[in-house]
Amino acid sequence: MDYLLGNNHRLPDLDLSFGNLPSDTYTDGGFRFRRFSTFNYRDGEIEHLPPETFTQSSELNVFLGDVVRTYEEIEERTYGNPLFAEMFALFDEHTTIDIGEHIGVHQVRIYKTAEAVMAPEGRHQDGFDRIAVFMINSVNIDGGHLRLSLNRTGEAFLDRELAPGDWAILNDRNLFHNASPIDLIDENKEGYVDFFVLTASDADGAVH
Repeated sequence: MDYLLGNNHRLPDLDLSFGNLPSDTYTDGGFRFRRFSTFNYRDGEIEHLPPETFTQSSELNVFLGDVVRTYEEIEERTYGNPLFAEMFALFDEHTTIDIGEHIGVHQVRIYKTAEAVMAPEGRHQDGFDRIAVFMINSVNIDGGHLRLSLNRTGEAFLDRELAPGDWAILNDRNLFHNASPIDLIDENKEGYVDFFVLTASDADGAVH
């Protein structure tokens, strides 16, 4: 199977550090905030690795392809929270690849503004074997559904809202993903979504 959906009702308790995310300076409009770190994961324990840059090829990312990006590290109070390790455990449990080494983690908040788009690169792949999306919070937001398709131009076969605590694990080699536009429920209040994306690569392995 190339994707799996689930829920962990404890994960929204990881939202405490999202309000302290720095602006993603590689995205115009000031609506996206992000941290990025890499980790090893063995026997239920995570190891925070030294800082690394993040780059995707222009074949994968038409918006920021071949741009070497540097983000601030995820805070220790975040990756030191036992719930953070639960994301790795779920990722490990539901894919047959060995995710033990070099797991990338993006911590992201997107505010709804006139310029805001969930995925500026459109329908895409990230360039890994498996990715996992963990929805942590959604405040005053309508939309932002996860959309999956078999290629870059075909119709989505899945269009699913991810509520706080929901997660999705995807075969990034076989599937393309995107998110539907977001809108404010109450135009007089700010709205945003908070989520983590985990990435891992290996030779083979199905989502199960």
